[in-house]
Amino acid sequence: MCRLFGFHSQTSVNPPLDAVAPFVELSRVHKDGWGMAHYQGQQAHLNRALLPAKEDPTFMALVQELQTSTLLAHLRMATVGENKLQNNHPFQYQDWTFAHNGNIKHFARYRQLILSQITPHFQALIAGDTDSELIFYFILSELERWGLVSNRHGQSTSRQLGQTVKWALENLLSLIGPFLMEKGPPTETYISFLMTNGQVMLAHQGGQPLYYQMQHHGHQLENIRFSSQPLGPEEDWMAMATGELIAVDQALQVYAIRGYRRA
Repeated sequence: MCRLFGFHSQTSVNPPLDAVAPFVELSRVHKDGWGMAHYQGQQAHLNRALLPAKEDPTFMALVQELQTSTLLAHLRMATVGENKLQNNHPFQYQDWTFAHNGNIKHFARYRQLILSQITPHFQALIAGDTDSELIFYFILSELERWGLVSNRHGQSTSRQLGQTVKWALENLLSLIGPFLMEKGPPTETYISFLMTNGQVMLAHQGGQPLYYQMQHHGHQLENIRFSSQPLGPEEDWMAMATGELIAVDQALQVYAIRGYRRA
């Protein structure tokens, strides 16, 4: 499986090397390329490469020179799709970026069904052959139906975005069946991901572990970090519940949604 890291702060700062450095070490195993999205104001910037992050000096050089309020990084261990740049995460549409840890069981069986529910203009943008990219555009299709893709449609709250993403996931699961509710074989369905537009960061624990850590300076919350595994002492990280979705806005207010509708 892949590895995810997300960082969201109220102000533009250097990304936390105490978390990024151990994250890079994970590429010794998760070695099928890397990707990183960061934000300058509301503008997303994307870098991707096929080398393991540990062996690519570009990765740490980028981190060390950045000043950003939001960063999303991914280390790939390929399960679906060739080892090519178009399949590297994060995927990007305008200011939205998305990185996934997991896969869809029997994806070839469901691919056309999922595609049929993606808005045609998003279908035309699909460049790779992963299930992850389709999940991204499936979610964006739902957000677009509610006018939540573009920042022109007012200031979408973290609650609005989180609830709409949850609805999108429920609709996806009605097509492909449930994700495994605990960590298991990589052939099963897992939909753990991080997604952001630079203003709101969304984290979903879809069967593969996802943790978060809140960094304080005194009583002031400075930033929140998400990772597929603790990056440092485990007691400093909180495990997300399976099926939980967390949305964090620019003020670092956290909105959590648990559970799914039952048939």
